Amino acid sequence: PEMSIEHLEGLADETFPALTAVGIVGRGEPFAVSNRLWGTLVERVRRDRVFLTAVTNGTLMTRRITPEVMPLLETLTVSVDGGSEETFGRHRGGARLEDLLERVTAFDQARRASGLVRRPRLGFSWTLMRDNIEELPGFLEQVAPLEPDLFYSRHLFVFHEATRDQSIHDKPHLVNG
Repeated sequence: PEMSIEHLEGLADETFPALTAVGIVGRGEPFAVSNRLWGTLVERVRRDRVFLTAVTNGTLMTRRITPEVMPLLETLTVSVDGGSEETFGRHRGGARLEDLLERVTAFDQARRASGLVRRPRLGFSWTLMRDNIEELPGFLEQVAPLEPDLFYSRHLFVFHEATRDQSIHDKPHLVNG
């Protein structure tokens, strides 16, 4: 279930005046909220003069990052866990890497064309796993023309036994080699 409007308003009343940015991230897609909740968040960010940061899987970014939101956005980080269609699709429920890269490219073009003095930053996040570690350098080369502002990588946290074989936490030679 999503956060109630009343809960968001209460959090915003209590915390937004003391913040410079509000980050939305979680287990799941933060843009997959109702239009009403999204609109309330955007209005509160605007009213309280805080920036918005978000970590997204990219599926709904074109629906949520509109020209009116662009000036409010500090950083958009796109979570990517594969540099090939096969690996990406396996980790992202059959999603297509090509489609994601098209959406990210459209965002990059919009942020450059926005004319904003402080354009939103673009970042990428990558969970290091046994089946994607070798694809990371190629992915970084592929997105280099977008001039991302930041890149995060982290080891897979094993929440489910079925993913344990993907962990490379005990394989430093794969990461440090």
